[in-house]
Amino acid sequence: DGRGARRAALRRLAVARAYMRVGQVQFKFRQDDAAEQIYRQALVLLKRLVETEPESREYRYQLAAVHHSLVQVVSRTKERLAEATAFADQALALTESLANEPSALPEWRSSLGVAQNNKSVLSKDAGRLDEAARAASRGRDRAAEDTGDTTTCFAASCRLNLEARAIAEARVAASSNAKGEVDEFAAGAVPA
Repeated sequence: DGRGARRAALRRLAVARAYMRVGQVQFKFRQDDAAEQIYRQALVLLKRLVETEPESREYRYQLAAVHHSLVQVVSRTKERLAEATAFADQALALTESLANEPSALPEWRSSLGVAQNNKSVLSKDAGRLDEAARAASRGRDRAAEDTGDTTTCFAASCRLNLEARAIAEARVAASSNAKGEVDEFAAGAVPA
């Protein structure tokens, strides 16, 4: 029965959201192992929902959100940067597909800024400074073109400008030829 399947899917979504809320609390209290375990339970439910209804934007958005959460918890351990990057790549792919839809909601576009920032930070931490700079630049460009929630866009743009500055400073530490980049990103971090 179609209604029964729909009710079951909505129950799974509600359970996944509850897991994510519990994971957020555990993450805030730095109970990383417990947070990761509960986020992974939400991930299993959301993957199953997306597999059964790939056209559901809500399911894909929630799946991206749990990937963002896993990036946060896994990246606290520097030895797990590769795993955090894999989660970040999945979140980025999901949020890009949502944000590029003609009827994209503002929160989907701001989620893309978060995904770009995560990618930038993880790439910088892994020493891939060119990749980090590209991710920060794409995120800044996207935030600048967004015409939705200006407060969210401004906050995303500031985060990405600050990350770009940190990348440029890391490059300066690696090479004295990159001094101009620090000045360029410093000028871009302050709104006109």
